[in-house]
Parts: sequence; structure tokens; C-alpha cells
Amino acid sequence: MEVSFTGINNLYLAKRALRPNEIQGLTHNGEQELKYGIVTKLKAKLSDDHSGKDLSDFIKLQTRFNHGYVNPQAPDTVELETLYSVIDNDITNHSIGSFKLNGRYINISENKDFALFDYIAKLTRQIFKKPELSQERKDLVKFMNDVIDASAKSFLE
Repeated sequence: MEVSFTGINNLYLAKRALRPNEIQGLTHNGEQELKYGIVTKLKAKLSDDHSGKDLSDFIKLQTRFNHGYVNPQAPDTVELETLYSVIDNDITNHSIGSFKLNGRYINISENKDFALFDYIAKLTRQIFKKPELSQERKDLVKFMNDVIDASAKSFLE
């Protein structure tokens, strides 16, 4: 699937660190304490245009794998949220990425999920290349792509 990503409009990017009171008592899989976390959000409207079918390709991917991540109220909207967490306790110290697409958690547990992560990684790489983005926004998109990449690599290992 060739994706052009010229049909990306109304781009919104945000990043925030979780405050200590938001982290206190949080666990991953109910067993490990989170030391800190960073939440990032990317929201964009996709469309089909003369250069490509960004919206059609996104919906086609959802239909093909029956992911159910298309928002029925706004089918042209992609909203990606990542939570990058660092776990630190007396046994381990490592990081974990978790993801939501249009409000639903996604997890790489099967190859069909990997296709979705591949699409999201392509999306973030193409957004990173947009010339109108400031360096700060490019850094945020790169951070999101790095979290996605690390999660995908972990699945492949």
C-alpha cells in the first residue's frame, strides 16, 4: 500500500508529562510501579486528494483487518495518543509504550495489529517531513514515532 499523506489537514499535536499525583499508584499490568510518564497526542483529518487516498487507505486498512478504529461520528479523523512510561522498582527499570487510536487501546499481539502500527509509523514519519512544522513539533512527532518503533521491535523479538 502506497500512502501519500498529502491529505493531512487540521493537524493538532500535544505533549505533557504526567504529574506526580497522576502517577502515584499507577501500575502496568497491575504489578509494576510507574516512575514517570509522558502523554502525546496527534489529531488530524484525512482526505483523498489528487496526490493520494489517505482517508480511503486508512478506512481500507480498518476494513481489511476489522480493527474497528474508525470513529463513526468522524470517520475522516485520526487521533493517536501514546503513553510512554518508565517502570522503576527493586526488580526492573524499563520503558513501555501504550497506544490509543480514536479512543481505543491498541496492542501489538497479532500480525494484523502490526499492520496498523506500520500504518501509524508511516503517518508519523510523513507528518515529520511537513515543511511547515516547527522544530518543536517535529521533535514531538519523532518522539511518537520512536515509541511506536520500539513497541513494534519488541513485538518482533
